[in-house]
Amino acid sequence: MNRMPVELRLADHTTDELCELVEQGLSKAKIAEKWGCTRRQIQLWIKGNPVRAERDRLSRQIAAETMTDKAEKVLLDIPANGTVAQVAQARELSFYYRWLASKLNPAAYGDKLAITFKVEVDPAMMTDAQLAAIAAGGTVIDGEAEDVTDGQEPAPAHRDMHTRNQALA
Repeated sequence: MNRMPVELRLADHTTDELCELVEQGLSKAKIAEKWGCTRRQIQLWIKGNPVRAERDRLSRQIAAETMTDKAEKVLLDIPANGTVAQVAQARELSFYYRWLASKLNPAAYGDKLAITFKVEVDPAMMTDAQLAAIAAGGTVIDGEAEDVTDGQEPAPAHRDMHTRNQALA
């Protein structure tokens, strides 16, 4: 087993060469095969130098753009009288290139997730302060109402749910 440090094993290669291959869309596995090493060795080599790591990150962003360009080209290259098989193959390739772009640069091409949920609340169980916070566009978290009164004291009959139905004294 070769115990030579990664930096020495990959000394024949430059960061520029790595970035060029990444920008062309080659995977780390294909680069490792081309360079005669393992993908792990390339990853260690990249992580061993902050400048190289940043350049690799930027190269992956460019590669993602390359993949979206390939996706578009595949679809545009479908012949006008293309067969069903040609259209299906082009769509699959286009989908694959877009998927790959989402992995290379998730911030720009990844899935955008918006998680929403609905909570059923009985208004009769809420205090006036909580109802006022909601009505004013405030929030109620864990039963605590955001102060939307600007320090003003609520009217005596509207202090809380226990005094809601009591007559004014």
